[in-house]
Amino acid sequence: MEEEALTTAWFFLTQVYRWFTLMTSRYIGTAMSIFKADAHDEAVAFLRYFMEFFAHVSIKKNNQRDLFKPVQAGVLISTTSALQIQHHRLSVHKFKFVLLCRLTQDALENLFSCIRSRPPVPRALEFKLMLRLIMLSQFFKPSRKGS
Repeated sequence: MEEEALTTAWFFLTQVYRWFTLMTSRYIGTAMSIFKADAHDEAVAFLRYFMEFFAHVSIKKNNQRDLFKPVQAGVLISTTSALQIQHHRLSVHKFKFVLLCRLTQDALENLFSCIRSRPPVPRALEFKLMLRLIMLSQFFKPSRKGS
């Protein structure tokens, strides 16, 4: 592989890694926060840059024409949403920080994984019963002192 291609791949992967780290921030250190104004402004600037960068990425096979791919639309929509929500929460509602990981679909995917653990393709009634069971189990905790 040519050195130029390796350099391009390295640059692209570092940009995607930084975007992914910000968009899935689970700790205050990587969260959008009013405590670190400089880091917050830098993160917002990077996310805006990344949207512009990713919108112009050419994803195609050898002889195809340039097409705007669904992954590009997804990145733009999710990043725009994250920027707007964090701005609203920090400036209007005066939150101290926003963990962008809370905006991902991880919890929903975990729920569907639990529902599909019994019958892989549940019918509507099975889905409803499993959902009810999972929701109720969230409220009940075992007693620390016995019965």
